[in-house]
Amino acid sequence: CDKCNQSYQECLYRFIFSATISDATATTWVSVFDDQAQVLLDGVLANDLQKIYADGDVSSQEAYDAVFNKATFTDWVFTCKVKQEMVQDEMRIKTSIQSMHKMDYAKEGRSLLNAVLAM
Repeated sequence: CDKCNQSYQECLYRFIFSATISDATATTWVSVFDDQAQVLLDGVLANDLQKIYADGDVSSQEAYDAVFNKATFTDWVFTCKVKQEMVQDEMRIKTSIQSMHKMDYAKEGRSLLNAVLAM
């Protein structure tokens, strides 16, 4: 480990990747970290996915791709953290997912109805 200057027998892999999320109004890139990635990928651990990827044969590649394809075009409710950063004299907006849960259409519908009735 570079941070603590120690050696370990096994590496603990963790997810960190960028993803595109969108709704009816816009599309944006977000950073996805280990906890949220496990939720998004239906409980698949980074260690397990790395073993599939390391096998290197065609069926392993298909299994690897299938994990991500299963999460494609699914409905979620995200809580995101957005911040501005200066990178090489350019202001950039960084968005990362703080929490997420599957869309519950009945619950969201009741919430919208209550908001309308409260007006």
